[in-house]
Amino acid sequence: QVALGSLRILGSHGFEFAFLVDARSAVMTALTAVVANLVGRFSIHYLHRETGFHRYFVTLHLFTGGMHLLCLASNLDLLFAGWEVVGLSSILLIGYFRHRPGPLRASVRAMITYRVTDVALLQAAVFVHHVAESPDFGHLFGGPGGSLSTHEATVLGLLLLVAVAGKSALLPTSGWLPRAMEGPTPSSALFYGALSVHAGVYLLVRASGVFVASDVASAAAVVLGALTSAHATIVGRVQPDAKNRLAFATIAQVGLMVVAVGLHWFDWVLVHMVAHACLRLYQLLRTPSALRDAETLRAAMRQLPEPRSSLFYRLVPARARERLYALALHRFFVDALVEAVVVRPIVALAQRVDALDRRLERGVPTSAPGRGGDLPVPPASSVEVQP
Repeated sequence: QVALGSLRILGSHGFEFAFLVDARSAVMTALTAVVANLVGRFSIHYLHRETGFHRYFVTLHLFTGGMHLLCLASNLDLLFAGWEVVGLSSILLIGYFRHRPGPLRASVRAMITYRVTDVALLQAAVFVHHVAESPDFGHLFGGPGGSLSTHEATVLGLLLLVAVAGKSALLPTSGWLPRAMEGPTPSSALFYGALSVHAGVYLLVRASGVFVASDVASAAAVVLGALTSAHATIVGRVQPDAKNRLAFATIAQVGLMVVAVGLHWFDWVLVHMVAHACLRLYQLLRTPSALRDAETLRAAMRQLPEPRSSLFYRLVPARARERLYALALHRFFVDALVEAVVVRPIVALAQRVDALDRRLERGVPTSAPGRGGDLPVPPASSVEVQP
């Protein structure tokens, strides 16, 4: 562990700026460096005529710095800082194409999901400061539970699962990930195929002692990961385009990683994470060639004999298959439920606050000190208020 500085406030509470270099952080840091370099080189040619070319690379470097901070953080406070930088850069790159409404809506959806679930990570950091002597990972999770009791480990583990559900697109918040494919293909490969979507899994691996100490948190991880994987597998089968299929395939694999965390197979999770990141990076970078690949595959399949019906088609009646297909098309209405219960109320509240802020701005006179008098205020009819 390399300590670079510390800030002590409120007596016993403090924040330490220190890096933790061990096998897990070294693997994730090396993976981040290699993948970011490959995507950067690919993006030079892929986006060379786009108007936001320089803005893209500034955001890409911001993400890379945040990811390195997240991977090397020695405590939950510093990890939260990197976590927020990664989320901010993700939102900016989802809405990279500002002239289209689709990417802007997708970025708002991702931002709402991040903000709601990141509250749980912030609460986890505050909770650690109250129940433990130090927020350092080695002190907290050095052994089975570290310095935490079983009940404290359960509370912390459940808070971390809520935070990871937003960042790694677990149920019921997985709907933002397919929408995030509205961004440039290289950023989709970097964020939602290789690195950002695995940041939550890395957090669970880093906090492995919590799940070793708490059977409740381990069981919750197994159930949440299994439901996410099953949901994403079924829904991904009916997606009409390549990027959405890859998005749900990524969600399914991340769900399996969370199941492995609940079963305490932490080394296997790390191997799975690295292999899956490399595979999804390659597949997403090749999605512009998906149509040509599909034509080649169809031409090859015409030479093969007619395939036999699968066991699923022989055992499940046609009417049940139709209902399952319809439910999969609607993503089992989970996405619509989150939209109605969470997203729309938050958007409506933000619009009302924005309208109130604009009305207050119209009512407050603007003066220029030293220049004698107030500046002219535009009439009410010339101020546009968003509904």
